[in-house]
Amino acid sequence: MLDANGRSVAVRSVLTVPPGSPVRPGMFARTTTVFAMNDEALVIPEEAIVPQGGKQFVFVLDKQGEGEEKKLLSRRVEVKLGTRRESSVQIVEGLKAGDTVVVAGQQRLQKDGTAVRVVDLTAPPKSGAKPEAKPDAKSDSKPDAKPDAKADAKP
Repeated sequence: MLDANGRSVAVRSVLTVPPGSPVRPGMFARTTTVFAMNDEALVIPEEAIVPQGGKQFVFVLDKQGEGEEKKLLSRRVEVKLGTRRESSVQIVEGLKAGDTVVVAGQQRLQKDGTAVRVVDLTAPPKSGAKPEAKPDAKSDSKPDAKPDAKADAKP
């Protein structure tokens, strides 16, 4: 029976409990049931989602130019969400594998085409370099990666 208010379902289970086990009749258990796995799913951190006007958006970084003129520019993309699990969300439509998404500091990206600088937070600091005082925006190099870089909006 499904409890609509608590989003829970009653399940009865039969367990073989070894003597001396801490499991007793009437105890409560919280479980997670996986009904299907999709190894091809695009998954991004939930923090990357920017809700606006009843729609869901993600900021993607696009490369523009070559050599010293090479820049990363932000672009807002509407996405269709799939399954949420823990702190991740599946993207059904709007992104492709390998897209770089901004996961923090999206409020600093006021409009499409804002120049962004990505800083790798996993790299050791260069000698004589000052640590960043305040991170502006983080990005993932691919949708299913952990957040490990930040992007600073350039004026």
